[in-house]
Amino acid sequence: MRELMTVKNVDERYVYLSLNVDKVACASCALSGSCSIQNESSKKGIFKIDKRNVNQDLLPLMPGDLVVVDFKYNPAILSLIVYGIPLAGFILGTLIGYLLKLSDIVSFILALVFTGVGALLTRIYDRKYKIEIIDVRRNTVTISTETTEQLS
Repeated sequence: MRELMTVKNVDERYVYLSLNVDKVACASCALSGSCSIQNESSKKGIFKIDKRNVNQDLLPLMPGDLVVVDFKYNPAILSLIVYGIPLAGFILGTLIGYLLKLSDIVSFILALVFTGVGALLTRIYDRKYKIEIIDVRRNTVTISTETTEQLS
C-alpha cells in the first residue's frame, strides 16, 4: 500500500513523516471529530524512518517535501499481527492452564506470560518491518527578485 506523506522534521538520524489528510474526505467520515489522524496536534500520525534505510539518491529531505511511502503490508494484516499474536498467546496460555487442570490464578498468570511472549514476538517482527520511501516531490520555494534585493 502506498501513501503520500509530508516530511515534518529531519535530524541527524531520522526523518519524521506525517500523513496527508484530505479534509473533505474527513468531513464525510462517520468518525469525523474523534479521529486521531485528523488532529494535527496528535503525535500518533507521525512516522519515524532511519536515514540509513532511505535510498541515498532521495536525500537530502527537507521539511515540507512530499514523499511517496510504500507500506509493504496491508494495514489489516499488520493489525492482525500486532493484536492477534498476543491475543493468541493469551488464549493458548489459558487453554494450557485449563488442560493441565491448574488453578484459575495460575492459569491466568500463564496466560499473561504467553501474552508477553506474543508481544515480544511482535516487537521482533516490528524491527524487521521497514517503511520504504519510493519517490520525493521537492517543496520548491520560489523567491522573487524583490525578496532577494531586500536580503542583500
